[in-house]
Amino acid sequence: PPEIVACAVDATRVTAAVSDAAGRPVTDGTRVEWRTTAGRLDRSEGVTSGGVATATLAGGPPLGAAIVTARVGTALGQAVVRLIAGAPVGVVLGASPSRVAVGGTIDLVAVVIDGCGNAVADGWPVTFTAERGTFDGGGRTAIVATIGGSARARLFVGQAPGRLAVAAEYGTVLGEAVVDVVPPTASPPPPRHAVWLPYAVKPRLVVRRSE
Repeated sequence: PPEIVACAVDATRVTAAVSDAAGRPVTDGTRVEWRTTAGRLDRSEGVTSGGVATATLAGGPPLGAAIVTARVGTALGQAVVRLIAGAPVGVVLGASPSRVAVGGTIDLVAVVIDGCGNAVADGWPVTFTAERGTFDGGGRTAIVATIGGSARARLFVGQAPGRLAVAAEYGTVLGEAVVDVVPPTASPPPPRHAVWLPYAVKPRLVVRRSE
């Protein structure tokens, strides 16, 4: 089916060819009712001209299939138009964990949305960058396509402690996050346990001689 962007000034024309029982175009001016399950139609009714009536479907929520129905009396016809997410206009970047020891790893998730807050379609390339460290594969950057509205990457933070800025971008659309890389925590000393040794008092026997 044809596609239009749900969150945009995007539209498609829907045409209904109306004929009588003999297959001839109906008389001009025959009334046609229009309905849709999603998006916005520019009219709820119209009339035929040359056996044809038209309406325009514009994008609108929700995403998915818009079923457009044209009805003339008890007769009806339907067409399906897919309403899809638009291009990225926002990136929200999350890092987990937000505090990690040197030599550790963090997982980055970039949620990419269109102008109406819809998760974008699969396949949009997102570029991950970091001040230091390396991504899976050994590079300083990673380019990952969106799946289900998000892109994911894993970063090895390296051996330098301190603030670590990371970013995910598509074109001029940017999301940022900060991770704290801390020195490794020294292992605590082993716990000290009191040891109680058995102690027995040996009685003393004193014998005194009487005078």
